[in-house]
Amino acid sequence: MKLLAWFGCSLLFLTGPATADMLGIRAGLEYWRAQPDVVAGNTGSAGRWSLQDASGQAWAARFEHPIPLVPNVAARFQQNDYSAQEPLLDSLRLGQTGYSAGQNTWQYQKYQHYDMTAYYELLDNPLLSVDIGLTARKLRVKSELNTSVLNNSADLSVFIPLLFLDTEIGVWGTDTVFFANGNYSRYQSDLNYDWQAGIAWRFIDIAMFQAYLRAGWQYNKLTISDRDHLDVQANSSGGFIGLYLDF
Repeated sequence: MKLLAWFGCSLLFLTGPATADMLGIRAGLEYWRAQPDVVAGNTGSAGRWSLQDASGQAWAARFEHPIPLVPNVAARFQQNDYSAQEPLLDSLRLGQTGYSAGQNTWQYQKYQHYDMTAYYELLDNPLLSVDIGLTARKLRVKSELNTSVLNNSADLSVFIPLLFLDTEIGVWGTDTVFFANGNYSRYQSDLNYDWQAGIAWRFIDIAMFQAYLRAGWQYNKLTISDRDHLDVQANSSGGFIGLYLDF
């Protein structure tokens, strides 16, 4: 946590003069197909689930301004829902109930990220842009294991601060941009990060309005230990497509 505090102070000092040329808003929607790998359960008694690939959705928005020293702001919400009606891969305990490996259950996991990011522009030109900042993430995880005679669930809710980086590289003379962005946090036994990388194509470009199609690959890693009496390790990856509008 001290590293994040030091980083925030250094960021304010180093990037204060960098501002946008004018007010701007970017908003978009994304859809992606994710492949999950989940270990979850009571602290010290977690096990691997048999969850299947599923779709996820996200919306995102940014507000940029020319005011010196004041950071720009970005928000993002992402939800992933995974389920399976399969035998458990490992023995585990959830709530007051123990489950054995191979036991047939209906399994459900829901992940929700609420992100608020304050960032500065280090570079901002048609060929290269670099943004860096801090993200405050509210993470909610709902875990359910149901059998023919039992309905059982547990909820996890944690706040996670993360470092934020976003880059875009324009292809000279075209409407094409390569991009990569991500968040990273490590504290004690918790390790959380995510990244996106891909290509964007601007198919509308008129005064004060642009529209983009974005496509690429996304990866999320979540490791939470002994929060709300739960351990959760979740990796998910998959391709995504999105539509973004700039005003």
